[in-house]
Amino acid sequence: MKAKIYMKATLPLFLYLLVFASLPSYAAENKHIVILETMLIPVISEHTRWLSHYLDKMGYKVGESLDLEVLQANGDGELAETLLVNSINKNKPDLVVSSATLASKAAVKILKGTDV
Repeated sequence: MKAKIYMKATLPLFLYLLVFASLPSYAAENKHIVILETMLIPVISEHTRWLSHYLDKMGYKVGESLDLEVLQANGDGELAETLLVNSINKNKPDLVVSSATLASKAAVKILKGTDV
């Protein structure tokens, strides 16, 4: 219960800083955010749900001003890297959010030295 309260209390501030620091407000086109999840488990799904919720509250509407792509690595680090590379090659994201260790390791490896 404490973790859920902490997440609800800190996530809005974190998202505000992350999104507004990462996404220029002057651009008219949709923002493309990729969420790379290590695996489908309740705590990771909950983080993704809250991220989407707070982006919506901040005015980023999925399908209108925001393209939100969720990638599932199914606990496989190589798959996480492949999914992220394919996503970047298809449509370069404005922001990549990694959730849990394998996704974060893949994101650091793939995005190191890029402007994402």
